[in-house]
Amino acid sequence: MDSFAKTADGAAIRPPLFTGRFRDELASSDHNSRVTMGPYREGVLMGRWSAFLLDEAELDEMPGVPLGEIAGHADAVLAGRPDARGLYRRWERQQWSAEEVELGPDGEEWAHRMPRVLRDRLTRVMHTFVVGEYTGLELLGPILASCPGEHDLLFLGTQVADESRHTAMMARIADEVLGKSGGLAAQLPTAWSDLPPAYRQISIVEAEIVKELSRNPGDHARWLRAVTVFHFVTEGLLALDGQRTLVQGLGRVSFLQGIKTGFTAMLRDEARHVGYGMHALRRGLADGYHDEMFDLLEEMLPLAVHIDFAATGGDREAPQRRDVPPRRNGGGAAGAEQTAERLRRLARRRLREIGFGSAAVDHLMDRCREVPASLTTAPPGGTTG
Repeated sequence: MDSFAKTADGAAIRPPLFTGRFRDELASSDHNSRVTMGPYREGVLMGRWSAFLLDEAELDEMPGVPLGEIAGHADAVLAGRPDARGLYRRWERQQWSAEEVELGPDGEEWAHRMPRVLRDRLTRVMHTFVVGEYTGLELLGPILASCPGEHDLLFLGTQVADESRHTAMMARIADEVLGKSGGLAAQLPTAWSDLPPAYRQISIVEAEIVKELSRNPGDHARWLRAVTVFHFVTEGLLALDGQRTLVQGLGRVSFLQGIKTGFTAMLRDEARHVGYGMHALRRGLADGYHDEMFDLLEEMLPLAVHIDFAATGGDREAPQRRDVPPRRNGGGAAGAEQTAERLRRLARRRLREIGFGSAAVDHLMDRCREVPASLTTAPPGGTTG
């Protein structure tokens, strides 16, 4: 648990929150408009042009998967409600190597082709991914150690392997593309300074919940709370959304295609991780742990939904240009509210899929309407907690 103390205020940093606006339409390719709604097999949407393309794609085939299929992949997996055993089987089929992703052209493009404003923007994005994957390994350890069954243990073991592979991928991107030497640990303080207030607060709470679990191994209520924040909030609502948005943004430009390939593979892995969290929380509800999960969601969801909010009343950057990959929103307070509304819709759908009743879901969504008071007073770029 040493990396809990590697940020300025002692909090672990979690997977990236480069959350972005969902596009209302798929990319203009004909492939993206002919999604066949066929039967599901272990959570895979079948059909000629479907999430099956990404589900079975080899690493060198991923650049050719239509953007619409990448965007819909996680939803297709989750719709099948896979259990831990089924998710393990998917992992067996979906191996890839971080060392095989070609990053040479990306390094040249980063150094010689990309405008500075875009380099600065993507550096901040990559910072969150770098430290998120690096520290997430230790956050996941107590969750694996306290899991309730054999199939849970097997699947969570695969997630540890995935997080290691993602960390290796980010280490290569940092070194070979961004030109940042010295290893990932040396970048944690800089990355922490780039994070918005909501991200900091989520990270602090998450670290403390995982620490409590590590001090009380086998406590199922604490285990479910850790899964709630780790798998549902930071991965299911924010990290997965960030990976999807980055891949879609890079799909609209002709550079950084090695990064796009790596993040497409990471997104496919993330869909399995989120699928496991949904499975575990459904079981938790059925076993009578509603209040333990609900109380934490009351605290965490408003922060997650308002991830773009800064104490100034909106995003910290200028409005987005159309010729560069998207950020979380179009800029300013209006853009932050667009992100909030999109994440509210996503959270509502996921909560229903887990099995929360209408009254509970409506209450949580009401809590998400208002910006948390802690965000309205937190200084941009400063510490919280």
